[in-house]
Amino acid sequence: MKSKFQHSSSGKIILPDWQKTHPPGMLCASDLYYMQLSNKILTVLSTNKGESLFTPQLKRAISVRIAAYFEDVISGFGLWKAFISIHQKMYGKYLPFLNVTTDEYYADEINCADVQFLIWAYIQQDFIDTNDNRFINPENPYLAILASELYELLDSEYETAPANDDLFYFIHQTDFKNDIISSRNLLDWLHYDSYLSMSYPRLSLMEELKGLKKGESKTFFEQNSEILSYAMEKIGIFSKSCSPIAIKANEWAAQIFTGTPNATLFASMKFTQIANYNLVGLDTETFTLVDVGNKKYSVTVDSVSSPEVLPDSKSAMCSLLYFNGLWHINGFASFMQEQFDFK
Repeated sequence: MKSKFQHSSSGKIILPDWQKTHPPGMLCASDLYYMQLSNKILTVLSTNKGESLFTPQLKRAISVRIAAYFEDVISGFGLWKAFISIHQKMYGKYLPFLNVTTDEYYADEINCADVQFLIWAYIQQDFIDTNDNRFINPENPYLAILASELYELLDSEYETAPANDDLFYFIHQTDFKNDIISSRNLLDWLHYDSYLSMSYPRLSLMEELKGLKKGESKTFFEQNSEILSYAMEKIGIFSKSCSPIAIKANEWAAQIFTGTPNATLFASMKFTQIANYNLVGLDTETFTLVDVGNKKYSVTVDSVSSPEVLPDSKSAMCSLLYFNGLWHINGFASFMQEQFDFK
């Protein structure tokens, strides 16, 4: 998969590279510091032995993402802490593959083992993306040595590194309960584009879209390509796992918000795949859809981009998202004036 990190004429990581680790459009006061830290990490990777493991693009990606891990721990975003907490609940240890005991691991601080795992995960992901059948041992001595060098760099910055208050406030002070757009944006970021997001959700989406361009669905896709692409991207957030372990974005978010009402909000989210429904009821705030199994869904009118079509509609083809006690249109909906025959 093509790297999302750009190339500057000097070979250095530039500000847009760093900003891609954050939700789209977010500019933060600490961006310059972490961009510079990314370049310090890149210098270590570029002067270290073991060049056969790293393409130039991979070195840049690892540099930015290790800096983003450091930013997460310094700022208290909770992405990494939630990740290791979920893994500990699932498997009884903090990290995949690496045997780290609780008495030598600091869950609220940076750890050399974290850096080693992340380097391994990014290298292995790159092998998969480029159809390279190699498997590198997570406990490879070279990775341990490189992780130690990078950990020493991060440790030297630990006391003076600035917290990213802008992103912290977005994650921990947004009123997600009353803001489905921000809630879905958070999950979109966790699923596809955070430093812990793996490439397979995006690659899987691309393969599914390619499939729609063939066979019986080809004409329908060509006529509705933009809206279907958007819908499938949003459905993927809830239907596929993300991060290096098999968790979904809303499960990850629920762990990030442990002990707060947001934990329940995100944990209770569920969705339906694109399906056909008959519209059987409508008032000023909600309308009722019925599926082929006669299950009813109370859907908020506010989630429809053009609610004026509802009074004349008898059916709909859509995906639904359950959020804060109500169902919402998830991605797109096509409303029709004839009911489906579910007999």
